[in-house]
Amino acid sequence: MIKGSAPDVHVAYNASNNRQTGDTADANGNIGSGYLYDIDNRLVQPGSSSTVRYGYDVGNKRVWRGDGSGLDEIAFWAGQKIATYQVSSGGSGVYFTLTSTNVYFGGKLISKGSYSTSWTDKVALAPVVADRLGSIKKFYPYGTERPSATANDTEKFTGYYRDASTRLDYADQRYEQPGTGRFMTADSLSGGVADPSSWNKYAYTRGDPVNRTDPHGMCDATFCENVTGYFYPEYMPWDPYFLFQEINPMYGQSSGIGPDTQLDAGMLSFAFWASTLTDLRNARDLIRDSWSPDSKCQNALSGIKSPTAGVATVDALKNAAANVDLRSSYVDTAMLQYPDGGLTPAPWYFSNHDDYAVGNLNSNLVVFRSGSTAGWNQPGVEGALLHELLHNIGFTDSQIAAGVGASLVRDANGDILDSHDNSVKLAELCFN
Repeated sequence: MIKGSAPDVHVAYNASNNRQTGDTADANGNIGSGYLYDIDNRLVQPGSSSTVRYGYDVGNKRVWRGDGSGLDEIAFWAGQKIATYQVSSGGSGVYFTLTSTNVYFGGKLISKGSYSTSWTDKVALAPVVADRLGSIKKFYPYGTERPSATANDTEKFTGYYRDASTRLDYADQRYEQPGTGRFMTADSLSGGVADPSSWNKYAYTRGDPVNRTDPHGMCDATFCENVTGYFYPEYMPWDPYFLFQEINPMYGQSSGIGPDTQLDAGMLSFAFWASTLTDLRNARDLIRDSWSPDSKCQNALSGIKSPTAGVATVDALKNAAANVDLRSSYVDTAMLQYPDGGLTPAPWYFSNHDDYAVGNLNSNLVVFRSGSTAGWNQPGVEGALLHELLHNIGFTDSQIAAGVGASLVRDANGDILDSHDNSVKLAELCFN
C-alpha cells in the first residue's frame, strides 16, 4: 500500500459516440487527433504535423523509428527486443551505432547496455530493477509515473517502452495511454462470453492493473490462460512453455502436450507456427489488395454454386479476405468457437492428420495447421486460403469440388476426409 494522494484524473465522455470528449478516431476506431495508422491499424505517424514515423515487421514488432532530423533507429527482436542501432551515413558508407541492448533472464529484463568507447568492453551494462509487474521505477496503477516524470525513450510501466515523442507506451502489439487505462487501438481478439470485462476492446487488463499485466498489448495473461474461448489467438507470447501449456479450463480442453516438453521442441513448433501465419498473411494481402483473376479463374468460380450462398464471386472473396481472422495451430485440436454468435461452444478440430486447414462456414475464421505451408509455393498457399475463404462465404467442399472439377477423398461411410484437390485446382486456375 502506498501512503499519500494519487493524481487527479477527470475524464468526460461524449454520449453520442461513447468516446472521451475531444477524442477523434478513424473508421477502424483507432484513436488520436491527427494520428495516422496503416492498413493493419498500426500507428505510423503520431499527429499530422509530427515528424516522427514508425515502421513494423510482419509480426507487428516496431523495427524502425525516425524523426527526419537525427533519429533513425532500427530495432532487432528475438521475441523480446534485443538491441537498437542508430543509422547514419557519411562519405560513401552507412554506419550502425549501438544505442541500447537488453539482457533478459526468465523473460524478465535484468540489464540494459549502451555503447562504450572502452577497448576492454564495448557494451557498458547497468542492472535494471523491476517490481513484480515488471515496472521499472514507480507508478500509479495505470502507469502515471510518481512522484514525477523522468526522461522517456526507455522501458517503464510493466516493461513497456515509453516514447518521448508521444508519451505513449509501446506495448508490443498496440500503444497504451498512461494514466487512462486504455489502448489507442481496438483489440483484434474477441472477449470471452463468461467475462463481460473482456468485451471492452480498449481496456487495459480488464480494469485490474494492480494484479494483471498485458505483456504484448493483446490479452492480459490471466485472461489468455484461464478465460478465453480461444486456444490459439493470432498472436501468442514467445514463451515455448506457454505455447505448449495454453489451456482452456472452462471447457476442460488442453493441447495434450505435457510440461516436460523440451524447450527446443517448443521453439521449433513456434517457428512453424510463425512461418505458416506469415505465409497466410501474404496470401490474404494479395487476394484482398491486388488479385485480378483472368477469365479461366472467373469461369471456375461461377461454377461454384449453392442454393443458400448463390454463386462464388471475386468481390465476395476479396471481402472475405479483408475480414478474415487468420490463425495457426500446431496441435490437432484447434480451438473452441461460438458458432453464429451463440453461447454454446462447439469443438472445432482437425479431423485427421491429413487435414491442413479448417475454414468455418458462414464465418470469418480460418485455421491452418502449423508448418502446413512449409515447402509450398506461393500460388499453393493462395489456392489453399481461397478454398477456406469459400467456406467462409458459405460453400461446402462438395460444392467447391463440383465447380472446379476436383475430387474428394472419402471414408467408408462417405464422409469427406481430405479436400486438398480443391486447393490444388484453385491454385492452378487462379494463381499460376
